[in-house]
Amino acid sequence: MKSIRTKAVTAALAASALIVGATSCSSDEAAAEAPGSTFVSKPVLEAGEANPMIAQGVAIGGGTAVYKSSGIGPGASNKTAPEGTPESYIDTDVFAGGALPAGVTITEAQGINALKRIRDNLEAQGLTLEDVVTMRVFLDNAPGTDRADYAGWNRAYRQFFANTNLDTGDTELVPLGTAEPAAPMERNSARPSRFALEVASLPAAGWLVEVEVDAVYPDGEEPPVVGALSPSHWAIIAVVLVVLFGSKKLPDAARGLGRSMRILKSEVGELQADGPELEK
Repeated sequence: MKSIRTKAVTAALAASALIVGATSCSSDEAAAEAPGSTFVSKPVLEAGEANPMIAQGVAIGGGTAVYKSSGIGPGASNKTAPEGTPESYIDTDVFAGGALPAGVTITEAQGINALKRIRDNLEAQGLTLEDVVTMRVFLDNAPGTDRADYAGWNRAYRQFFANTNLDTGDTELVPLGTAEPAAPMERNSARPSRFALEVASLPAAGWLVEVEVDAVYPDGEEPPVVGALSPSHWAIIAVVLVVLFGSKKLPDAARGLGRSMRILKSEVGELQADGPELEK
């Protein structure tokens, strides 16, 4: 009689042969069951405004896939400033050496840094800043001030959002600090619904800005499935199978998969039957 260990190993080997096929089937079934929607999202904008900063609200379609980010603040990239200070979160890729141009506030600089990180976060999920529909902003006042710098934050925000003219489609110029308005860092017509609140403190020492966003996937698109195989992965698997078995032997391999399924079912059944014996 086979040992319990031998049965378990046999069942595990049979199960491994089914993983690729099961993943493919489950993905196809999920795609077939995905509900349709008549629209993805619709912002509610102030009538007659050619360049509103934010939407009054937003409607999201019932079948729309929504991505919600965690709170994201600026990254500490300025090594010339002491760790944990507001200045340490100045993006040196934007402001060389951590030096701020005339009129650029520390909140403005941190806002630019945080929004770049929001962009990176979205791109990792197959989204862009144009897909953002809602935003939540938390601001702390800079040292030596008694109020959050909303004006500086709004200048940073306009560098990445709401910088097109809705009537003409032209790009709206945006000031950086007190400089003359210039082309924004990223052209984007999206006007998310938004709130901005002043808070007593933020989780990271030196943070003055933290942002959360909700973004919607374009119609017909879905969030990437972790562990799912892309078409290129399937192509590689197909090539490997042909190399290992040859095209003439692939039908035999398919029959072997069927046998593995039967073995798996049989071995699992025996393991369950042997369970009471193990408890004695």
